[in-house]
Amino acid sequence: MSLAWINLILYYVAWIGWFYLYMISLQPMKFESKFGEETWKKCASYRKMAIYPAILQFVCLFLWFFFPVEPARWSIASTHLPSILIALGITAVFAPIMIKGTIDAGKETLVPSKETTMYGGIYKYLRHPQVLGEWPLFLAMAFCTNSWLMVIISLIIVVITAPLMVYLEEIDLVKRFGESYQNYQKQTHALIPKFFSN
Repeated sequence: MSLAWINLILYYVAWIGWFYLYMISLQPMKFESKFGEETWKKCASYRKMAIYPAILQFVCLFLWFFFPVEPARWSIASTHLPSILIALGITAVFAPIMIKGTIDAGKETLVPSKETTMYGGIYKYLRHPQVLGEWPLFLAMAFCTNSWLMVIISLIIVVITAPLMVYLEEIDLVKRFGESYQNYQKQTHALIPKFFSN
C-alpha cells in the first residue's frame, strides 16, 4: 500500500477517533448514573484526548499536498489557489463564531463540570456556537486539498456527525439543567442564530 493511501486512511481514522472521543465527553450525566462522580474527570480526559486525532487530521491534509491519492485527484481547479481562497473564506466566517463560543463557555470547553451554570454571551442567540463554528472548518481543511472527492466526503461526514453530536449533547444538557434548559431550547435555535426573541 502506498504512502498516499496510508495517509488518506489515517485521515479518516483520525476523524473517527476525534468523533468518538468528543461524543463520549459530551455525555457526563448519562455515564454518571453508571460510573459515578469519576465520570466528570473521565469526560474531561476524553475531550482533551480528542485534540490528538484533530491534530492528526491537520497533519494528514498537509501531507496530501506531497502524497495525493491519484484516483481521488478530482481537482477543484488547476492550481490550489482557488480552493485555498475558498477555505480561507469559510474560516473567516466561521472561526470567529467558534472562538466566541469557546470564550463564553470558558473552562467547560475542555473540562465539563457539574458545577457549571448555563452560560451567556453568544449562547443567548445560539445553543451550539462551537458546533456551528467548528464543523465548517473541517470542510475548509478539505478544500485545501483541491480535491472535490475530499470535499464531498468531508461534507457527508459533517452533515451526519454534527446533528448527531448536537442531539446527544442536548439529551445530556436536559438531564443536567432540567426545565431551565428545556425553556432555553424553546427560546433559542440550535445552529441558526436567533437575534430577536418574542
